[in-house]
Amino acid sequence: MQLKILNVCNGKELKSLLEDENGKWISFNERMIEGEKINEKLFTESFCQMRSKALGMSLEEYKQMMKEFLEELSRINEYDCIRLWYYEDWPSVKNAFVMFDSLAQHKYKGGVIATELDSETKEITFQMSNREVIEKEQD
Repeated sequence: MQLKILNVCNGKELKSLLEDENGKWISFNERMIEGEKINEKLFTESFCQMRSKALGMSLEEYKQMMKEFLEELSRINEYDCIRLWYYEDWPSVKNAFVMFDSLAQHKYKGGVIATELDSETKEITFQMSNREVIEKEQD
């Protein structure tokens, strides 16, 4: 069975490094380490306004930067598996937490594989998934 996979990379650089033919590839271009903590539902209008201010850009620029991610997030449940790719540094891990929260907020029920890479060697340093997705991939 061919799984419909969405690969979400922390940033355009990582996406260009990893992108291949296995599933769709998009980048998460946020820098959640910057700015104050926001107690708003992720990616609502007010959240986006606060994040654009924290990043020193207009709301339109912010929405354009996040367009690809937000479009796929709106139809996340069309995918059987989401693969999150990020480096081991704190800013990347923080972004990974936001990506996980985004999946939970959208009540994503499919498989998730999280893969952490060493920023220098680009080798996998940590990987976790729910058991279900591994079993489906082996079929």
